[in-house]
Amino acid sequence: MDVSATIKDVNRRYLATLPCVLTLVLTGCGDDDGSRTDADSQATDSIATYLSDGHGLLNRDDAHCVAKSLIEHESASDLQKMGFLKDDLTVNDKPNPAVAPAFADAWLACSSLGVWVVRGAGSGVADCIDETVQTAAARNFLLADLGSDEADTDRARVTGDVISMCRAGDH
Repeated sequence: MDVSATIKDVNRRYLATLPCVLTLVLTGCGDDDGSRTDADSQATDSIATYLSDGHGLLNRDDAHCVAKSLIEHESASDLQKMGFLKDDLTVNDKPNPAVAPAFADAWLACSSLGVWVVRGAGSGVADCIDETVQTAAARNFLLADLGSDEADTDRARVTGDVISMCRAGDH
């Protein structure tokens, strides 16, 4: 099984959805006491739409959760400064890897690595990944996938091996 091809495939899927996820997080978080800005609300909706309707990575509820969580950590304005969001608060197709840590944390707070990696491949594969890969390793894999300097690439390769094993049914 070619681990590097698996990691590349996962990376492409992740990078395609990252802008949407980040937009969702930025616009959906905050208290219901009015502390969220209109820009944050718009960004949250944009990110959620990108992740669910735009790329089908998550169902609408999970996508909105990820978007809200991201916005709790980074405002729409901050995400624009990082290049994650465009001026119109839509997700940039080429996000800045600096957003990766906040995005990975938001994703894992609302969903799982198995869902991220094998969307549509069957629950058995996702369950295998989620039962085998610990949270810290899943976060590291997402960071590597997003191109973050914080990632430990050797650990990410090991996680890639686990993903390959689960996909092959060797579990």
